[in-house]
Amino acid sequence: MKLFAIVLLLSPFATQAVELTPYVLHTINHKFTEFGGPHDKDSSSLHFGLDIGENYYFESGYKSAEAGWTHNKGNFTFKGKLTTEDNFKKHGLKSEIKYTFQK
Repeated sequence: MKLFAIVLLLSPFATQAVELTPYVLHTINHKFTEFGGPHDKDSSSLHFGLDIGENYYFESGYKSAEAGWTHNKGNFTFKGKLTTEDNFKKHGLKSEIKYTFQK
């Protein structure tokens, strides 16, 4: 969280070559074992984030953080993100490759 605060405070002084855009993200999760049944677990989180240019982002919350990127090449979209959660005890890396068919 300290790193995010430093980045957010320094963002107005960044060069004009990279656009930094701060944002707030509120997420609500409802987990259940069957449709129409009771909720097993409800949770919500509030993250403060920073879009870095068009392809990168960083966001941090009370017990988790995430950094990721997106690149487009023709009909392909490549995505990746590094996450930490559960009070910064669990970590993960996720990647996606998407192909979009033309009309």
